[in-house]
Amino acid sequence: MKMSGDTGSWLEVQVEDRTLRFSTLSTHPGGFVEAAKAVAEAGLDPPTFGEASIFVAEVMARKGEESLQEAFQTIQDRWVWADTALLYVPEEGVYIQDHPEETGKGLVKQDTPGLGALNMEPSVLKSLVESGNPSVRFVPYGYKVGPQSPSEVESNPLIIALTGGTEGAGKLAEAASRFSEDPCVQAFDKVDEPHIRVTGLGLELDGTRLDIIARGFDIGPNGNGMCAFGLART
Repeated sequence: MKMSGDTGSWLEVQVEDRTLRFSTLSTHPGGFVEAAKAVAEAGLDPPTFGEASIFVAEVMARKGEESLQEAFQTIQDRWVWADTALLYVPEEGVYIQDHPEETGKGLVKQDTPGLGALNMEPSVLKSLVESGNPSVRFVPYGYKVGPQSPSEVESNPLIIALTGGTEGAGKLAEAASRFSEDPCVQAFDKVDEPHIRVTGLGLELDGTRLDIIARGFDIGPNGNGMCAFGLART
């Protein structure tokens, strides 16, 4: 089990009608699939991007608390992993899926279009969207990418879809507003070939900016991997 310690330290966050209980101890750095396996082996549930955003926002709001110092340091040093992935489709837009199925075919690579490690078929995802399955969303191109104000993040259709709703987008914008530089949405606004990418959150510019990562790949920033904060199983 690849955790940085036991799972005895928790952060509880009330969200609408439920309580999210996060482990404040992260997995060791690794790729997307490795992080998912480490969370499962620790007996925890994997957080979606929306849930990971709530965790990061809460840690940033309470970063002075001693019990959250290790989590805060991890957020500064690594991408925070989320079990949400994206499929960019030429001339259409992007499908977003929580808890995507693994194929066992290796990594989500930066330079490889198509499927790879995650099973995200456009026709299947389209059917899930049309059926109203909340775990899959679709956003047409036209959303803003790159640096933008926290208020733009909150109203950005891509961010609303990534977080699963306006509350999550608002939490992410709140977290972004705690930094001196405007946040950056790292995403594609068009592609020539289908690309699968993974999601995460991280700090850039010496910790002065929150980056919202929607075009990530397995190795994380500078090749140093991603860390996950799992949820207590319900």
